[in-house]
Amino acid sequence: MSEFVRIATMAMKAMLGDHAELELVLLSSPGSSGARVSIFRHSRTEKLFAVKCANESRVSLKHEIARREHLKPYFEGHLPQVLMFQVIDGYEVMVSECRGLNTLHQLIVQSELPHEYMLNIWEDISAKLLNMWQKTRCDYQLELNPRNFSARMQRIEDGVQEIELLGTSIKQLWELPIKINGRKHPSLAETFREIQNIETPDFGVLCHGDPQPSNFIIDQNGHWNCIDWEWAGGPHDWRMMIAHLHGWWTTRCLALTKDPSVKMSEDVLELEYDAFVPAHLLRYQNTSIALLKSMTTTVEERVRAINNTNRYLAALYLGEVRFLSLWGRNAFIVPMLAQAVMAVSSESNSDDSPFKISLNEEE
Repeated sequence: MSEFVRIATMAMKAMLGDHAELELVLLSSPGSSGARVSIFRHSRTEKLFAVKCANESRVSLKHEIARREHLKPYFEGHLPQVLMFQVIDGYEVMVSECRGLNTLHQLIVQSELPHEYMLNIWEDISAKLLNMWQKTRCDYQLELNPRNFSARMQRIEDGVQEIELLGTSIKQLWELPIKINGRKHPSLAETFREIQNIETPDFGVLCHGDPQPSNFIIDQNGHWNCIDWEWAGGPHDWRMMIAHLHGWWTTRCLALTKDPSVKMSEDVLELEYDAFVPAHLLRYQNTSIALLKSMTTTVEERVRAINNTNRYLAALYLGEVRFLSLWGRNAFIVPMLAQAVMAVSSESNSDDSPFKISLNEEE
């Protein structure tokens, strides 16, 4: 039995009694926060419970519970109830009601339901997000943003540099220009510098903080429920939120037509790959583009928002690279690195690419 399951079982027994008959239904995969979620079913009542355990997580579960309150006015009826919080053997433990076993992401990639049905759910979620953003526009103060972007970028840089290509750590290849499918682009070092050029937004918004399809559970009646509230609050940079909505489909639903390749020649790092996002999933990305349009009023504002959102997309792709080996998706390291570089490269000629947002795509 894993330590997480042991702690979660102790929490359930403390809440329901030692004689409660419990069935472990699911243990989540490890995520970037280090927390794990165990799903239990009560054998007699058939009720489901989600038990989240964290040890030295960046965000305390106690704080996560408090941040849930920020969402209540806007996600009424879409937030599972927290039933208990305690500390067990050094682990923070939160028990909440579980309203379903499938995330929207799982249902979509497994085609469990008609895509028109699931697209309607995604559009409803997006509409709720837009309503929250528009009603909570406020002065943006960087120091109050729940997500520290500079610290995040440092973690991403450290993690990416440890990855090996051609038996060499990426840190040793950091300053090399990159040729992607025959077109020359700047180095990873220049890409990171360009990402850091993100402009301060004109306003901030209250938001969930990580709005993407794996953070929405769908119950048996097709009702969606929002989970993982550790970054909820504000003021968030809404352009980062757009990047999360848009980039999920390209980070988690990318398909490869053949194995990517990596070469070194004449002090250039060459990346070759052929990848695509299935056409029916591009419609989910169109929702994020519509939100960006709704949050801007002039073409000038829109262009600035697109440029900065693409910087956030590049950060998202590079952040994903750190966990691909852990998830058994090593083949995607090359396309994720390449798409991060191209998202901010002036050499990129990819107006029709799902990996970045362009003015033509948005109009």
